[in-house]
Amino acid sequence: LSIDFLDSLNITEKIAHMIAIKNLEELKNYFHSSLRFLRKVPFYTEDYELEMEKAFETRRLHLTDFIVDQAKRHMEQQKDFRDLHDIFQDLMDRALEIGFTEEQKHRLLDLLELRKEQVRREKLEESIRALTKIQDVQELRDYWDSVKGYLLRNRPYLGSEFENLIAKRFDETMVALEARDDGTRDLGHTLPEPR
Repeated sequence: LSIDFLDSLNITEKIAHMIAIKNLEELKNYFHSSLRFLRKVPFYTEDYELEMEKAFETRRLHLTDFIVDQAKRHMEQQKDFRDLHDIFQDLMDRALEIGFTEEQKHRLLDLLELRKEQVRREKLEESIRALTKIQDVQELRDYWDSVKGYLLRNRPYLGSEFENLIAKRFDETMVALEARDDGTRDLGHTLPEPR
């Protein structure tokens, strides 16, 4: 003969439901309402509360890791520094609300820096390829005007070092084109820096 007690709280089912939740806000609401329910029960429930808390933290970590992975995919699609920075800043502004760990915050910062470096490199390579195809000074000036606009929009994220590197490539191309056109090297003629 054995006695089986039916647990009216059914904590295992509550934990299973919590682990299945895919939305962070819904997870928080369910966890807090479950804790409130347990605290109203007239007998000892601290062990259940600890189980619920452990399951909540595990699930929250999975969901926040998923948010970081989504951010990574979103960042990888961006070509504009402002958009990249906006994605990062939005997540950092909500970091406490979302519940990011310090490790996740550092990972997001690393993802931002890595993508910024990739975009810098892509933009530099794109400019160098375009400069090799330019055949006259006016075409170079027109291209400079379009690149200058990009540099100005992204100055807070690129810094002056990158601007100087791009401008130097344009100057070198200008010198080569002028030397080819009139047979002299006019080293004093350079393109104006972006303002």
